Amino acid sequence: GGWRYAPSSNDSDLSVTGWQLLALRAAKNLGCDVPAEHIDAAVEYVKRCSIRNRGFGYQPGSESSPTRAGTGILCLEICGVHHSPETLGAADSLLQGPLRADQDWFFYGVYYCTVGMFQVGGKQWEQSKGHLIPLLLNLQAEDGSWSGRRNEELKLGTVYATSLAVLALSVEYQYLPIYQR
Repeated sequence: GGWRYAPSSNDSDLSVTGWQLLALRAAKNLGCDVPAEHIDAAVEYVKRCSIRNRGFGYQPGSESSPTRAGTGILCLEICGVHHSPETLGAADSLLQGPLRADQDWFFYGVYYCTVGMFQVGGKQWEQSKGHLIPLLLNLQAEDGSWSGRRNEELKLGTVYATSLAVLALSVEYQYLPIYQR
């Protein structure tokens, strides 16, 4: 039900599945035919990545992280599975153990956490926004850009980090139809 980096792969992961679901949601918004059975299978895969309603793993049975929790939340929410036990549990987990700037894949994570928590809405969004937005703004360079923080994100440059930061900061304005509730 999920996707992986290579079409011939025998397994799936939450990261690639998340990006594919965003693409399918955008295609559906444009009027493309997106067969429901593909979305349903992906939802079941994402739910299998849930860890006792406390987060989401990279693959079923793996450990959760704030980044993967945000990814799982957004996947279910954009697929119409609103406020499920998996989503609400992961949202509560994110509030108790939020994303930190020193974590690997910080900008990827801040994007998914911000957009996912916005979709959840309510007090979860307000609390996470109060953490994530100031965290992002404190990392902004004087020229307005952001730079990768650690490991692989350092190699991806300022365009990558700035793009994800701007998308995260603008989610509340719902400029992109995919983020509209």
